[in-house]
Amino acid sequence: MFNKINRRYIQALYEDALQHNNLEKVSDDAQFIINTLNDSNELRVFFKSPVIDADKKQKIVKSIFEGRIQKNTLHFILILIQRGREMFIKSIFEDFIIFKNEKNGYINVNVTTAVELNDQEKKNLKAKIDEYSGYNTIPSFSVDNKLIGGFVVKIKDTILDASIKRQLELLKKRFKESDVILN
Repeated sequence: MFNKINRRYIQALYEDALQHNNLEKVSDDAQFIINTLNDSNELRVFFKSPVIDADKKQKIVKSIFEGRIQKNTLHFILILIQRGREMFIKSIFEDFIIFKNEKNGYINVNVTTAVELNDQEKKNLKAKIDEYSGYNTIPSFSVDNKLIGGFVVKIKDTILDASIKRQLELLKKRFKESDVILN
């Protein structure tokens, strides 16, 4: 799931946060940094720029984040810059949040439905997914009217397709394979 480079940094940040007893604060920092990068195209370009040297990047990062995030989170970002990994900051922090959640028994799942679900339906579907996966899931719901009916759930690398669209595709395939002629 995580590439080797990211996994090494993720584990190091996780262990450091545990040692400093500030795992939840570092996780909040990670989300803050992801949001900041999502909101600022200039900052994304800045991190990817090979023209700006590491010292200048570190100074600018300190001016942006110092006092706004944990010291160990800031130190971690400075190390990434020092090692030339600043273009991976966003993906490393995204993977860190997933890693932390999995360590705590939670996994993110994507649920796509044909229609908008009400709160009770979401709660019921979450309970079924929890039972199936053995995890406490954190579902994100979206609607795709092309599904006609039913839902599709993505859990890690597994896709559960209980959509009418998929059932119709399977039926069509069976008819083609069996050379059934319909009047």
